[in-house]
Amino acid sequence: MLSTLFLLLYATRETVNALTADISPTVSYLLERGCANDTEIIDHLLFDRALYYNKHKLPSPQVDVRIEMWVQEVSSVSELTQDFEIDLYMNEYWTDPGLAYDILNPCQGNLSFDWAVMQNIWTPNTCFINSKKAQLHSSPFTNVFLMVFPNGRCFSKKLEKEKKKTLEKE
Repeated sequence: MLSTLFLLLYATRETVNALTADISPTVSYLLERGCANDTEIIDHLLFDRALYYNKHKLPSPQVDVRIEMWVQEVSSVSELTQDFEIDLYMNEYWTDPGLAYDILNPCQGNLSFDWAVMQNIWTPNTCFINSKKAQLHSSPFTNVFLMVFPNGRCFSKKLEKEKKKTLEKE
């Protein structure tokens, strides 16, 4: 019976070794220690050379992006030039498997980022047709918020100011 128990323990250890063979040393350390804090997760996702995260590469061959937006204010309406300005909130939802960190056993249910971190990851390039000028609201700082969940699901919220030209009648 002792030899059977030893064989079972050995087989279990070999299975664990096989499963974690392709995991970076950082992940191995975090798994041994317990839950990973936000800084450790960010360092692993964006700077761990074993992952090679590339912000210029699509997260998957097809990325479904859900967009929600609502108007906060319409201002500066000009009948003469048919222009108007609009302030709107825009939410974007997508999944980036390269940002999944559930294997790290996170201490919190999600990560929240600001504009600085968003510049290091892939984000949808949403644009508005017939827009003369679009800019992110940036007083006193750029109003962009990103939340990443352990499964790689992303949620972005931003406040934009648009100067649009209305459609002309033909």
